[in-house]
Amino acid sequence: HNWPGLDAGTVAVHDGPVMASGGRLVFTVKGHSGHAALPHLTRDPMVAAAHLLLALQTIVSRNVDPLDSAVITIGVVQAGSAANQIPGEAVMRDGKALQMMTTHELGQNFARAFDIYFQSEAGQAELCYTTSWGASTRLVGGLIMAHGDDMGLIPHAESSAEIAAACEDTGDVWFVPALLGMATPVWDFGARGALFGITRGTGRAEVVRAVLEGVAHRGADLLEAAEGDSGRLVESLRVDGGMSANPVFVQALADAIGRPVDLSATLEATTLGAGFLAGMAVGVWSDEEAVADAYHPARTVEPKLGDAQRATQRGRWLEARSRALKTIPELSAITF
Repeated sequence: HNWPGLDAGTVAVHDGPVMASGGRLVFTVKGHSGHAALPHLTRDPMVAAAHLLLALQTIVSRNVDPLDSAVITIGVVQAGSAANQIPGEAVMRDGKALQMMTTHELGQNFARAFDIYFQSEAGQAELCYTTSWGASTRLVGGLIMAHGDDMGLIPHAESSAEIAAACEDTGDVWFVPALLGMATPVWDFGARGALFGITRGTGRAEVVRAVLEGVAHRGADLLEAAEGDSGRLVESLRVDGGMSANPVFVQALADAIGRPVDLSATLEATTLGAGFLAGMAVGVWSDEEAVADAYHPARTVEPKLGDAQRATQRGRWLEARSRALKTIPELSAITF
């Protein structure tokens, strides 16, 4: 190998390794592209790749015996070609490694540290980076409830469950929560919130229940998209956050997805997750399985609707969703 520093024509011999091997490492971080001015409607792989690139060094320092020689260097990072567009994927490749983990082991460490889907094949690793589905639902739900508060429909967000419980159903009233457009799975920037099916018999309780059920159906949208992208079936859904304290919403979510919903014993479980990761780092829990064994839901809400009734209600809401799309054609025409 050419060795910088040696005079031309000089041949050197050394016992043992002298530099890292040129291992073929390829990491692909997949997100969802979009306009740079609308980052909240994208899943930015650049940000994830930047964190992963830094995390590589932490993984080396915490997963390799300090007495062993180890290094990993990524030589190429490629993502995007337009200044005003967030790219759909970022690729890190052409690394150098010496006595290092395999690409598969590296990817598994990434996936565990960042809670992302990972698969590897033929020396390449693919990391699928997504936003938190729960965070999206909480954002929509909180926005809707705050808007209802501003309109005088409810005195405060916490009262929505009591008001909605005053009626058994919405009376075929359907709400589509798209106040700022709609992301997964339709990606329509021109979609807008809509309320369909109001009659003279529609009261405040029916409208509030329709709002909660509309947010639940958006949750079903996200779950179906996640299953479709990953090819994996989610047997039960774990939820936390302010919306998880609303029994009407949680029951509507269970009915919309047709699966049990586990309520976190900790209302804001994001901080709990950070604690679990810290505990794994210092050896309180040995691995993800040990953390999983420590999880116990406060309670589980089972769906009450049969498959036929659920399919009917889901179909009605999806019809309402389709009618809420392209409300502002100029914005709906924006594609990436």
